[in-house]
Amino acid sequence: MEKLTIVIPTRFRLNKLIRCLDSLPAANFIERIYIVCDGDRDTYEKIKAMSGDLTRTVYVAEHSGSVFCRNLVTPLVDDGLLYAVDDIAFEPESIEIAFSRFNQMFPDDDGVVGFR
Repeated sequence: MEKLTIVIPTRFRLNKLIRCLDSLPAANFIERIYIVCDGDRDTYEKIKAMSGDLTRTVYVAEHSGSVFCRNLVTPLVDDGLLYAVDDIAFEPESIEIAFSRFNQMFPDDDGVVGFR
């Protein structure tokens, strides 16, 4: 895998989402971050205003659940995919290590790596 896209569904947890986003590395292998606001227009507006070139914010008008939100943007991903939740703060270098480990263990780009 050469690039990684991160998908984060969220619903009424702006402060936790911001903490999660702040914990993401500024790594050149991160291609895109999708934030899917599940029936939460206020968070959508605030995050959209704060987003940079790397981040895309999607609004789902009716509460549909995190699985629906993840599946909504999955077809837009070309390479590696990291499903995250809005209340996690990644440890420093954890995403970089997982990215490297995935490429070592699954050189054909077909596998799963988890965080603990």
